Amino acid sequence: MATITITQRSLSSLKTTRKSEFFWDRDFRDGAFGVRVYATGKKVVVFDYRNEDGRQCRVTIGDVDRTSLADARARARAIYADAKRGKDESAERRKQRECPTMAALLDEYKPLWFSKLAPKTAYDTANRIDRYILPVFGDRKINEISRDDVFGFLRKIGCDQGAPVQADRVKETLRKIFNHACERGLIHVNPAAKVESFQTKEQKDGREHILSDPQLIAYWAATEVEEQPIRSYFRLLYLVVQRSGELARARWSDISFEKELWEFPKTKSGNIQVIPLTPLIIEELKDLRAANEAARARSRLADSSHYSDYLFPSPRLDKKGPPHMRNFAKACDRIEQRMGCKFTPHDLRRTAATVMRRLKVPSHIVAKVLNHRPKTSQMKCLERYDRYDELPEMREALLKLSEWIQKLIIQKIDLDGM
Repeated sequence: MATITITQRSLSSLKTTRKSEFFWDRDFRDGAFGVRVYATGKKVVVFDYRNEDGRQCRVTIGDVDRTSLADARARARAIYADAKRGKDESAERRKQRECPTMAALLDEYKPLWFSKLAPKTAYDTANRIDRYILPVFGDRKINEISRDDVFGFLRKIGCDQGAPVQADRVKETLRKIFNHACERGLIHVNPAAKVESFQTKEQKDGREHILSDPQLIAYWAATEVEEQPIRSYFRLLYLVVQRSGELARARWSDISFEKELWEFPKTKSGNIQVIPLTPLIIEELKDLRAANEAARARSRLADSSHYSDYLFPSPRLDKKGPPHMRNFAKACDRIEQRMGCKFTPHDLRRTAATVMRRLKVPSHIVAKVLNHRPKTSQMKCLERYDRYDELPEMREALLKLSEWIQKLIIQKIDLDGM
């Protein structure tokens, strides 16, 4: 180890016959500032210092051909000053080198993350990760993924592939992954944060659509000509105000006609939802059960317990398909053609909530019927201690909802008869 006065002129004369050799600047006082010379002629500026714990650390500042001595010395002094304040440059660089890849981070994070999600949400999130995120970022280290990388990736989905809604959903998934990386201290800035939406205003407004009273009348009439179990599915979407997927998975064993209660055991919010049965809901359920029993009697799968328990059994059960219906897109198209306007199953849930508020149902009761989680910390605390189930209030809200559609239908009949 040689100690010399390092100047710009002396740098050019530094050589070694060894594989590499260190030359230290005798005039530098804040730590050990020097140059590492390789037999190949390459020269890099290095800096040795002790961190706050007294551990010896070394940082490579840069190649002498690309970094001036003045800049290198300034950088060394800054590193030394940071070390005195407890910030260890060497440890930061080591952490960056040891940073996991996207795939490795997800292997660690997914069990914790998905345990808090509803089954369908977990399934959709896993599908987005496997289909979009891992093929592009799976082998990349988390700290090497920039904001430009994320924006370019999302732009291909939203613009080039013409899927702006999917791009926004992938963006939200990425944002949560990078938030976890920030919490672990792997990165300091979330590259997926504050990326603008790829959806247009019209597409966003579509999620706010509710059916007007004439459209609701047309909807009810359009469902009348549908065969069972399709007719009851679309009518119950409005009458029970539950999520479309949760309704599609409903079982007869979860319904008590004696107690007039309907239980939804697996919901997005994670809790068991109980819905009181109104006369109109009971009437629809009885029609549906009669139709299902008639269909079961005609089927060669009459001994299938799955077929008898689901409200909306899959017609493809004999081909090892899912035990309940999942895809109602064709039925939606038929109903839209008869109505003369577009809608989504979730529009019925939004419409029903709006109707209940118009009928003076308190907002917290509407939220209870919708099975929405409380948003404020005060409401969360109240829910933890208040165990009153509010079933009578929910029953009254659903009765008002049923009476409203019946009133609209009667008015339509009276108008047509005039």
